[in-house]
Amino acid sequence: MKKNKIMLELFITAIVILILLCSPSIAINEYYIKEEILTQENIILDTVFMENIINSLSEIAVLKNNNSEYLYPKGRFFGTEGEKIARQFLYNEWLTNISDNVVLDPVTNSYDFSHEVIDYGLTIYNKTDNKEIQKIESYPYVTESTDQINHSFTNAKVKLFPLDWLNKHCYSISINNYFLPIAYQLENMLTKINYVNDYENVNLEIEKNTFHLIELTEGFTVEQVDSLINYALDFDSKGLIFVTDNLDNNINVKTSIPTFFISESEGKIIKDQIIENNEINVDIVKDDFGNSDYELIIYNCSNIELENKFGGPDDQELWLMNYNLLYLKIWFNYLENRQKNWDIKIGFIIRDENDETYYMDHTKHNIPGISINGSTGNWIEKQIKNGKKVTADFFIKQRYLESIEAYNVIGTIGEQSNKIIIIEGHLDSMWGQFTIDDGAGIASLFGIAKYFADNYYNEPLDCMLKFIAFTGEEVGCRGSKSYIELHGNELLDSDIICIINLDTFAQKQNFPFTVRYYSGPDGVPESALENKFEDIFQVTDYDQRTNYNYYHDIVNLLSNNKNKNLLEGRCDAGIIYKFLKENGNLPRNALLIDKYDLMNEENMQFFYQRSGEKHIAGDSINLLDKNDLNVSSEVILEIVKYLDSGEGLVNK
Repeated sequence: MKKNKIMLELFITAIVILILLCSPSIAINEYYIKEEILTQENIILDTVFMENIINSLSEIAVLKNNNSEYLYPKGRFFGTEGEKIARQFLYNEWLTNISDNVVLDPVTNSYDFSHEVIDYGLTIYNKTDNKEIQKIESYPYVTESTDQINHSFTNAKVKLFPLDWLNKHCYSISINNYFLPIAYQLENMLTKINYVNDYENVNLEIEKNTFHLIELTEGFTVEQVDSLINYALDFDSKGLIFVTDNLDNNINVKTSIPTFFISESEGKIIKDQIIENNEINVDIVKDDFGNSDYELIIYNCSNIELENKFGGPDDQELWLMNYNLLYLKIWFNYLENRQKNWDIKIGFIIRDENDETYYMDHTKHNIPGISINGSTGNWIEKQIKNGKKVTADFFIKQRYLESIEAYNVIGTIGEQSNKIIIIEGHLDSMWGQFTIDDGAGIASLFGIAKYFADNYYNEPLDCMLKFIAFTGEEVGCRGSKSYIELHGNELLDSDIICIINLDTFAQKQNFPFTVRYYSGPDGVPESALENKFEDIFQVTDYDQRTNYNYYHDIVNLLSNNKNKNLLEGRCDAGIIYKFLKENGNLPRNALLIDKYDLMNEENMQFFYQRSGEKHIAGDSINLLDKNDLNVSSEVILEIVKYLDSGEGLVNK
């Protein structure tokens, strides 16, 4: 009896081992957080292929030579060797595993990239205690000055930026309604605001060389506005700020001075501060980051108060600043003015809010700067607050680029058709691995393309699918802009069923899978589109398979200004959408797909556009949720299938 029991146990064990050895699904069940055992039928996409794509793109930034030196420390940054390796790798993968319908499409507008950093360094000294920090992991900011491309600071005094005080004395007003002179150049100079109580009997001669705040009564006319502008010119007015809630969007004002329109609530705040006998100053900043065209920066203080807070000048100054988008719009301008007024050398050091990471973006300024991680910045602040003398040596060497050789990777599946679905992501990155932004989007794009290529004869397509891995997205969407230059006529002659943007998802964060959509008059009716998305999330069982608490946000792209701004030019899909809209061929639908907490944007900041020591911290392969990449890609696949079927499309 005992012998039979042992034989039975050995037989069961042998069967289990045989199953483990033969099952092709065991190699990839790590993708599933719940560790469910999958059968081959459960696997829709080639997850091994997708994993190879995302791993290979991420590894570029951490490859080393025999001397343990990074070969491509800038990762897949636009115009670098790393980006070249990425595009060639993707081209070869498509050619080998998907089809021969793939091209390297040249980027034609890359010449305006201008400057490239070729070397930089930062060393911090505590001169009081004779301590120093060398080889600081950091990211340098490209400067846009054409007369000086190299910058060097030696023994520069490091100063703390007076953020708390400035937050109490400064705020911004977003401006979308304005009229500017032709070829107007921002002066970046603080200008006093003068409040005009009665615009019908205004006397601007009282205050010359100022901005004038003028409240317009209901029923004002364009002729009255034109008359005030002409009157202001006679007294060297720097500009006019009109206050009204009754602005006709069709109003057209010809002006030789800056003219802005703000709401009555915004105007009341400024007026009340002026009435309280406070000196109010204004600066105008071009908004390259947010949802408006310009920002009026209001200073509830005088120029003298501001200068006193920043203190007297040193020959060389490096200002330690926390990362904050407001700085990028406002305070760099002030530092540029300080540099000009005192004829000194000024730079900036941005401290990230996270200890292990430093922040990166492609913005350019007239003063040099560098980004460091939070722990280094905290050490510097502590030394200064303890009365220590902190200085720094800092340099940036750049070169001027007249052109960059770059290419988009474009593959197609299906017969030539006037009906096109565009699925796109971007292959370039900031300096680092950037697995999520946008290695995940590219891996998903290739996985979906391979599915359609493998199943094309079983599931014939109604549309032609165009898969595009754009480059240059991180430096102003240069790849998509070039695509329009080369293929604009083709786009205008096509029936664009949908543009789908895949960017920044599959990270280990309990954020919702987000679908931000637009449905045009000839697209899927919005209610039907939302209902279908709901059905797809349920069919793919996204929430159960990923184990996230909530699984999706479905947002109408035109429901608020932020999303509308994204749709009309802030991503590659937005660049194409805007071009089609302006030329009378609106796409039927547009989708931006990511994994993003729309209610808590700051939650993204622990990894978004960030790297860290040895490119391991921040946006790296360690952040990837392979399971979420797989299931998210299945969701996107089902969306493409639905759009290709034509179900619900008007006049298709």
